Amino acid sequence: MKTYNKAWMVLLLLQGCATFTSPWSPQKNSATKQSHQEVMKELDSNFHREPASALNELNVDFTDLRKVSPGKFEVYLFPKVSSQTSKESLHKDIYLGPPKVFEVSIQVVGHCRQFISEGLFSKYKPSEAFPKELGSDSQRFCAIMEISDKRLSNIDKALLKQDDQLSVRLFIDDSYRIHAVDHILFETRNKNRLVRRVSEQETFTSGLSFFPMDLPTSASVSRKTELESHFSKKLDPIAKHQIQKRYSSSFSAPRCEGVVFTSKDPLGGNSEVGWCRGIPWPSYSENRRFFSVTQPLRVR
Repeated sequence: MKTYNKAWMVLLLLQGCATFTSPWSPQKNSATKQSHQEVMKELDSNFHREPASALNELNVDFTDLRKVSPGKFEVYLFPKVSSQTSKESLHKDIYLGPPKVFEVSIQVVGHCRQFISEGLFSKYKPSEAFPKELGSDSQRFCAIMEISDKRLSNIDKALLKQDDQLSVRLFIDDSYRIHAVDHILFETRNKNRLVRRVSEQETFTSGLSFFPMDLPTSASVSRKTELESHFSKKLDPIAKHQIQKRYSSSFSAPRCEGVVFTSKDPLGGNSEVGWCRGIPWPSYSENRRFFSVTQPLRVR
C-alpha cells in the first residue's frame, strides 16, 4: 500500500510539472523583457555591415566617387573558358574569353538624409531604397550609381528581346553596402520595365548577374599586396590585347599597392576583390566563372 501511495505521489508530481512548466519566454517576464530586447538590438547592430577595416587602412574615401573624372568609368568582364589540354589528361587550362564592357555612371553622392527626407533624386524613390535610420545620422553618405551593358545600349532596339537587362541602379552607402538594386529591363521600343530588390541583410549581393562583382563585407579575409604583380598572374597578354584593340588603346593594369579581399560567394565558391589604395572603387574582381577589370580611375 505504501509503495502504491509513493507511486501515486510521483505521478501527481510529474503531471504538475507537465501542466505548469512552459518554455521560457522573455516576452512573458517583464523583468527580463528589456534585457532581451537590448541583447537582440546589439546582435542586430553587429549583423549589419560595417566598413571593412582594410578599406580604412587604404585611405578609401567614399565621397571621392563624385570626384571620378568624367563621372563614369568602364569595367571589362571576361568569361573564364576551360580547355582540356589532351584526351589522356584531365588537366584543363583556364583562359579569358572575349570581354563585355560595362559603363559605371556615378549619378549622385550626398548625405543620406538628403535622399531619405529631403527629396534628392526623388524620381528614383531613394527614400524607399535606403533604410530610414541612415537619415538620422548627419555624417553618413549615400550614392546612386548606374551600370549599363554598352553593347545593349548601342544596338538597334529592334534587336532587343523582352526582359533583356539594359542596366542596374545601385543604392549604396558609405560602408559600401548595397541596400537596393533596380533592374531596368527592356519591354518595348518605347518602354522599359523596372524591378526593384530591397534587402536589409548583409548577404545581399550586388544583383549584377551580368556583371558578377560583390563588394567585400566585414567577413572578408584581406591581404596586402602589390596589385600590379597580382594582375600579371590574372590578366593574360591576350586579354590585355583585346581590351587595347577593341575598347581602350591606353588601357594598362593598375600599378598600385592595395588589398585583395577573399570571401565565399552564395554558391560556396571563392570570390576575390582587388582594391587600390586611395581609389573609391575596386580595380578587379574574380569568381569561378568571370574576371572583371576596372579601367584605371582618375580622381580629380
